[in-house]
Amino acid sequence: MRPYLAIIHDSFREALASRVLWILLILITILLLLLAPFTYREKVTIAVGEDDVKNWQAFIERVKSDAEKTEPSPARHLLEQFDEPMRKRVAEFKMPDEGDVGGAMKFVRTMRDFRGALNQSLRKPDFYDADVWAKTPLTEREAQDLLKKAAVSLSDDDRGRLNRLALEAAFPATIESGPPRSLQLVYLFSDFQDPMPVGKKQFQDFLKTAVSLLTNWIVGVFGVFVAVLVTAQIIPQTFDPGSLALLLSKPILRGLVFLTKFVGGCAFILINAAYLVGGVWIILGARFGIWDAKLLLSIPIFMFVFGIYYSVSALTGVVWRNPIVSIALTVLFWATCFTIGWSKITVDEGVMTKLQVTRMIEAGDRTIVVNQVGTVSEWDADKQQWSDIFETDMQRQLRAPVIAMMIFRQDVPPELKPIGPAYDSTREQLVSVQRSIRNAQMTTYVGRKSNEWKSESGAPASVGTHILLTERDGSALVLSTFGIFRLTGDALAKQEPLKVFGFSVPLPTAGPFRSVGSEQGVLITSSSSAAINRETGLLAIYTRGTLTTLLPNAAGQYEKIAEQKLSDETGKLALLATGGKTLVVCFEDGRLVSYDADTLEPRSQVVIDSASQPRMIAAADDGERFAVLFHSGKLWMFDVAAQQLTRPRVSGQGDISGVSFCGSDRLLVADRTSRVSEYEGPALTLKRRLTPKMGAVEIAYRYVLVPLYTMFPKPGELDKTVQYLLTGKETQVNNQRRGGDLTATHEHLHPWSPVWSGALFMVVTLGIGCLYIQRQEF
Repeated sequence: MRPYLAIIHDSFREALASRVLWILLILITILLLLLAPFTYREKVTIAVGEDDVKNWQAFIERVKSDAEKTEPSPARHLLEQFDEPMRKRVAEFKMPDEGDVGGAMKFVRTMRDFRGALNQSLRKPDFYDADVWAKTPLTEREAQDLLKKAAVSLSDDDRGRLNRLALEAAFPATIESGPPRSLQLVYLFSDFQDPMPVGKKQFQDFLKTAVSLLTNWIVGVFGVFVAVLVTAQIIPQTFDPGSLALLLSKPILRGLVFLTKFVGGCAFILINAAYLVGGVWIILGARFGIWDAKLLLSIPIFMFVFGIYYSVSALTGVVWRNPIVSIALTVLFWATCFTIGWSKITVDEGVMTKLQVTRMIEAGDRTIVVNQVGTVSEWDADKQQWSDIFETDMQRQLRAPVIAMMIFRQDVPPELKPIGPAYDSTREQLVSVQRSIRNAQMTTYVGRKSNEWKSESGAPASVGTHILLTERDGSALVLSTFGIFRLTGDALAKQEPLKVFGFSVPLPTAGPFRSVGSEQGVLITSSSSAAINRETGLLAIYTRGTLTTLLPNAAGQYEKIAEQKLSDETGKLALLATGGKTLVVCFEDGRLVSYDADTLEPRSQVVIDSASQPRMIAAADDGERFAVLFHSGKLWMFDVAAQQLTRPRVSGQGDISGVSFCGSDRLLVADRTSRVSEYEGPALTLKRRLTPKMGAVEIAYRYVLVPLYTMFPKPGELDKTVQYLLTGKETQVNNQRRGGDLTATHEHLHPWSPVWSGALFMVVTLGIGCLYIQRQEF
């Protein structure tokens, strides 16, 4: 054993003597010194960030237009808070003429200065005026609590927070709601960028992911490449005739000499990785309070990455005994792994994932599906494939940008996809709502069964529409920032927009939509979630930690029957489903909580899959079973009577993309991109399966790319293992509410797949090297 330890000791000594090593250590030291001054502090969310307003131009024009009216309004009051020069600039605000560089610069400066003046106004004690906000009441619980405190006294921060909530209430479709507290990054003694509207836990999770990416690029990419260059000569020099004769003069085995030199060559990456990761770990603990020992586990992971590449370098070094050949073949191996991995991930995330069926709709005797990018298709039994239907004007116009997003692996923003569709069984038609990219107006689209679902644009829908549901009797229900509206007439009977001073003004309600919201008012935002009980007609809405249930009266008007503030859930996204007497809420951390649908009294709570995030939830009409699908592609079934969670025996577990109940005893499950299976009864007996023919892209993906990807090691994906070790999440998701599920930029990490494939590859490669050495004469 002593001779082998001596070889490893010599490898460490050679690494420490390398100038490249000391250069890298100096660069890492400089990087750590630059990162050390970063820290953060929590502050009350008051100021409006640049990203909190989707369209600053439209916001300023709205304030300018409302300020010209005689009656009091929040916009008019806001403008009065500004100084005279700023008011004049708002009054003169307009789009610059084409080619007017000076006008364009003035246009941009006005928008920037408007935000500064707005945030200064939010700090003024007289910003909120109850008379001005009389027609725009503050219904949110946080605002109500602050108004009660205002009767006694409010601190400056609480006063600013009340002003921010009042501003959000006055411009709900324009200003994104922010959490009660935000995090402010600090560098040395100065604030760095705008406050981030996230909680402390969310920020720490984000920071862990960011750190893993940083260390992966510095050590896992650049560091490994340099290490391969430096260590490429170790194995060839070892097996030179003179050097090998000296080693073999001792009682040692050739194969073990080869493996010992391989282990010793890893000393280079060990020193760099330990120094960088250890330094970052100390900074995270001292400056951000994140003393997470899991970060140190990334050191052996990075050594593992190097080991995969170095095993190729070592094997080629033994065979050709030439450092240049070793480096060239190692680079070629890296390029092969990168090309196969990039091709598979590009097709997977750019095409296969985007074409996944996420919703299934039964429209009478027709089966209709919706995929990830919002394309609606109907099953064609003759052709045995899905045929596209109900394409809106906006989808046709956006076809090229959507295809480009798919090619470049970008998720299609929710704003570019239709809301819906919902099947209106009373009129046998599909209904969807989509925002125009030209004037931001919400347009209703209708496709009638009698017209083969051909899409036709109809009346404008409510401004700020977020969710489209189907009521118990089949009518379409729109949930908007401005309230709840039912489609009661012909949506294709268009209504001319209101003209004010020659400008078209989109109406909160229009044409066939009838307001059926509660008089008490219910807050509905883009992050809200909603569900309808198909047996009782109960409407459940979740917004910012508050769960509300409403029931239509004899006149069809929804009345609030219960409301429950879920403690510590503010800011968390959730999915809802309700059936029978049960209401189920599934939070983004994997917790499933069941409530009594009438009283909102909690019944039970279980953690389903804390390593992933929920994608959608469906309820049987009788409320006896709830199906919960996660971004990991795994489906769970919650039995209400038994209060038990089970993994149903359905095809495609781990690859499921959509789930839906039809009635109480039929379940539709989508897997393998576009295959839909129908199961029946409590035992989930397979009744039918709709399997479309595979196209050329899918055939190449499943029978060429996937086998090659499985066979080759995946060293470039070991950063996913590091992310998993740091966050404990198997999926990385940027959640967004849209319609009936959580759409997101999501990635299932498969954290241990690259470890096992890499380990198997190293064993085989090093084993071949040992056998080659034993059979050769040196």
